[in-house]
Amino acid sequence: MKAFLLFPMMMLPLTLNAASPEWKLVYESDFTRADVPADWRPEGPVKIRCNGKGELEVKNGSVERDGFQSQGSCVWLARPFEGEVRITFNSRADPGSRVILFFDAQPTDPATGLFDWERPLSLYGDYAYETRLRLFSIGLLRSDQASLNLRRLGGEMPETWPRYMPYHPTLFPGRYLTPAEMEVAMKAAGLQVLPTDYRERRAVTLAGEFERLLRPHLTGWEAINRSFQETSIVARAINEEPVFREVERTYRITVESLRERVRIFVDGVCIIDFKRQGEGERPGGYLGFRNFAPTKAYYSELRIYQPRGD
Repeated sequence: MKAFLLFPMMMLPLTLNAASPEWKLVYESDFTRADVPADWRPEGPVKIRCNGKGELEVKNGSVERDGFQSQGSCVWLARPFEGEVRITFNSRADPGSRVILFFDAQPTDPATGLFDWERPLSLYGDYAYETRLRLFSIGLLRSDQASLNLRRLGGEMPETWPRYMPYHPTLFPGRYLTPAEMEVAMKAAGLQVLPTDYRERRAVTLAGEFERLLRPHLTGWEAINRSFQETSIVARAINEEPVFREVERTYRITVESLRERVRIFVDGVCIIDFKRQGEGERPGGYLGFRNFAPTKAYYSELRIYQPRGD
C-alpha cells in the first residue's frame, strides 16, 4: 500500500508511533460472545450481530422515505470518551460498501445527549447538516477511491445547508416543483408514481420535462453543494492507488484524536494528519460505524486508549 498524507498540500509518509503519547487501554469490545454488547446502539434499517468469528456484523436493510428506498445506517458505541483518545479496530466489508467512521462526535449543547433525539432513517443529513451535533468523518474500505476525505460535519452552518442539501432535486422533485409542474412532468414521463429505487428515479428525473423543469433548481443545489464540500473537507489523503484496493480484505484502522491534531492510519501507515483549528476542536466524544450501501460490514478487536496520567 502506498499511502501519503496531504497537509495541507504536501505528501509525506508517517509511521504509527510518530509523536504519539504513551497510551493505556480504557475500553475494548468483545465480539466473540453470542450477543451484541449492550453498549452498541444501531440507527436506521440495520441488523447487527456477533457472527461467531469475533466480529460485529452490520447488515444494512432499506426503508422507504418520500417514495424511494433509503439504505443508510450508523452503529454507535453509546459511551463517550473525554479528552485525547486512540481508537484501533479491524474492519472489512462487502464490495460496494460505503463505510464511514464517525469520531469526536459531540452534542453542541453540553446539556443535550447524543441520543436525546432520534435518527430512525440514518440519513446523511441527520449528521452532516445537524446543528445539534458536531463530528469528524472519514471514508473507509472503498476500493474505488484513491482520495479519502476527512470532514468536519454538523455544528454551525449556513441555513441553506439543512434546508436544501438533504433533498437533491432529482430525488425529491416534489420539494422543488409546483403541483402543476409535477403533473406535467409525470404525464410526459408516462408515470403515475415515481420509482422507489433512487437509480431508476434519477433516470426519470434527469430526462424530458423533469430535466427541463428541474434545471434551475439543480444549478442552485450544486452551488450550495460546492460551498459544503469546500467547507466540510478539512484534509484529504491522495494516493497513487486506493488505500483499500483489496476487496474484502481485513484492514487495521487507527485514529489518534489529539489536542492539536488528528491522525488516521491504515495498517500502520498515516494517511491523514490534520492540525486542529479553533476552540471547538477539543478531542473526544462518541464513535460510530456508518454505511450507506445495502451491504455488510464487519468490525473486530476494537480497543480504545487514552494517555497515561489523564
